[in-house]
Amino acid sequence: MILNRLKEARIKANMTKADMARKLGVAYSTYDGYETGYREPKLETLQKIASALGVPLSQLLTQNEQIGTAYLEYFSSDTNEGRSRQLHRSFDLLNEEDQTKVIDYSDSLLKAEMYEAQKNAPEQK
Repeated sequence: MILNRLKEARIKANMTKADMARKLGVAYSTYDGYETGYREPKLETLQKIASALGVPLSQLLTQNEQIGTAYLEYFSSDTNEGRSRQLHRSFDLLNEEDQTKVIDYSDSLLKAEMYEAQKNAPEQK
């Protein structure tokens, strides 16, 4: 269950519930509710928690939760917004090393696209 993983990750990060509440900008009772199961954190909140703890979101979720999260609030993949949301959700589930690989790959694609556009641009006099 997520509440066990939240508590374990928080303790491993040497943080108290009060520390987490402060970092998230929520009341102590709100954060306590996440760990005790009285409250269900939204995906955005889980992302903030993972960031505050310095862990990938995937560390806080089971594999089934990760799969469900990847499709949560999913927009059509034929829209720019849909592709962007899908990319962000998938990216957040990766560990830091794989996130770096994605960034490096996207930078390479962008440079190649810019090179092609410059190469095919009409010459100006």
